[in-house]
Amino acid sequence: MDVNGVFIGGKYTKAQVTAKWGTPTKYWSGTSEFGLNEEYEYSNNLFRFSDNGIFNYFYVATPNLD
Repeated sequence: MDVNGVFIGGKYTKAQVTAKWGTPTKYWSGTSEFGLNEEYEYSNNLFRFSDNGIFNYFYVATPNLD
């Protein structure tokens, strides 16, 4: 499963995410015992990456994403 070419379970850097989807309206990052965790928000759409860049969660509320 993917969202505009970014695949669930794939590992991505912030540069790769912003190159694919553009600059987010909100960005959050923090670290845990497993590594870097990040959340990107684009309008009402949320994308979560954990364990140093593994795409593991998304919530899409607008129809403009595939």
